[in-house]
Amino acid sequence: MHYRHRAGIFSKSKRRVSAPITFGDASFQLTTAAERDDYFDHGVTAIPPAAWVAAAVCAADATLIDVGANLGLCAIPFALTAPSGRVVAVEPGARAAADLRSSIALNKISNITVVECALGAEPGTATLLDPTWNASGAFISHAGNTASELHEKNRDVAVVNVAVETIDGLVERLGLQRVDFVKIDVEGYETAVLAGAQRTLNQHRPICVIEYNPFTISVMASQNPLHFLTAMQAQFPYVYAIDAALSVELIAGPDAAYGLANRCYSSGQICDLICSWSELADTFGKRRPVFSS
Repeated sequence: MHYRHRAGIFSKSKRRVSAPITFGDASFQLTTAAERDDYFDHGVTAIPPAAWVAAAVCAADATLIDVGANLGLCAIPFALTAPSGRVVAVEPGARAAADLRSSIALNKISNITVVECALGAEPGTATLLDPTWNASGAFISHAGNTASELHEKNRDVAVVNVAVETIDGLVERLGLQRVDFVKIDVEGYETAVLAGAQRTLNQHRPICVIEYNPFTISVMASQNPLHFLTAMQAQFPYVYAIDAALSVELIAGPDAAYGLANRCYSSGQICDLICSWSELADTFGKRRPVFSS
């Protein structure tokens, strides 16, 4: 890993620990070495929908891949969901990966493997733009993109060259015999990650939970958010939207995709997509997402 500038901009202070975060009958804590981080200070209290979806559909021995693992707000619940299984937590940011490893150790979790790299369409290298004030705001730079250019000029953003693997290559390298669940939250880089996962998707057919954030898709990655949705519909037989309240809606056909894109734009809403190879049950049960009619 090579910093093109500002190698020392991340503050190093006494490690901080979050309040206990409840997940079902268990609880865990996250930790950071940052003196100030907006995500750690304000965003690590609620369990993301992806963790509840995994809890509903994954067996105790499942294999899960967390792409964009960050501090571990999904990876640790994944590990609790599959205590006899395996979680591969992929995080390209050095400081987030260090905090993730510390959080895993703090909670005495033994079934998470941390992989410090980016995932994309093909192996190589990429530029990661990592704001010092927000651990969840790092994203892959796109040449000629205005947001990338602005961040690269900001002295409070680390500009880092990182290695890129593909999901297919990662699965082969780690010798994974099964892949049951994949979560992807990479600030607009989701389609590149999926492009490098075609063999894994076709062979293992994991349920995928993919962030749908029109801002990062359009501004960070210069993609059309509606085209993003229709591409997911072309890739997967069933695509559902799940919101922060764990309400789930089937997004069937271009009209439904247009409606979701319109609602998200109008409200500034971010949701996740549950992409599945078969129709999901009507309910996930107690403490699980509940389907809307």
